[in-house]
Amino acid sequence: TIVSIPNIKSNYTLTLYDVTGQKVLEKEDLSERTYELERGLLSKGIYFLEIKTEESKQFKRVVIN
Repeated sequence: TIVSIPNIKSNYTLTLYDVTGQKVLEKEDLSERTYELERGLLSKGIYFLEIKTEESKQFKRVVIN
């Protein structure tokens, strides 16, 4: 899965949480405007992706089928 991060002007951290709030993935100090999320080790279900910079924090819902 490709995650597109438009309009971010600084490095960011991606953190993926499962539906219970457990952290399942964290990638720090990223600068690319797209990130390929490897789904191979993830179970089917709903996840929440946190995109955090020094200025802001966003959450996006991700569904793995």
